Amino acid sequence: MVLLCGHCGNPREGGAPTYRCTCIPAHVWEEPDLAQAVRTLNLSEVIRCMRQHPDTRHLSQVALATMSGLSQAMVSRLENGVNVASINRAVDALAGLGAPGAADGKRWRLPDDSEPLPPAKPQMTPGVPCVVITSPVPIYVQVMDPPDPSTTGTNRHSDVAFVIDTDGPRLIVNQDIPWGVTSAPGGATAWFALTDREQHITTAHELKART
Repeated sequence: MVLLCGHCGNPREGGAPTYRCTCIPAHVWEEPDLAQAVRTLNLSEVIRCMRQHPDTRHLSQVALATMSGLSQAMVSRLENGVNVASINRAVDALAGLGAPGAADGKRWRLPDDSEPLPPAKPQMTPGVPCVVITSPVPIYVQVMDPPDPSTTGTNRHSDVAFVIDTDGPRLIVNQDIPWGVTSAPGGATAWFALTDREQHITTAHELKART
């Protein structure tokens, strides 16, 4: 069986090198940030790396959607920081993109991973107090533009909000706040840094009251 690229239609392996798929060069997958994102099935970071790397930024959201089997709207959400909800969808997307290696339970094993992968741990900023949120189901992360410095009073947007609605748990942070989310066999763990003592955290009750 020959696996064809969903974007260019050329085979990823085998056949004459002249006609082989070069949409995502092999060395791109070796980038440390991208490799770690692949291992942890962080599809949001994978898409952002693809869109920023000099050798893959020519690929549009539509092209990445075609290759990964996702919709263009989902690729757009991933690029904007909303992590994928389904482990299985992330695995299928990585396979469609041609990531080296294979799925290994709730993780992805790269060819050079000779030892079993350790349990996922939140990569928090050393020396900075953080809030950690654990959930038995995946956590969406929505990254917003930072608030306007000229805005004051009650109209100022909150830096962080954690909402639980029909779509599941959702962490909303602005671009200035360090954050992370890790998928695990028992669900997901998300964190965000408390970089300002006066930072205000909005609860779902407060968010509902505003609307």
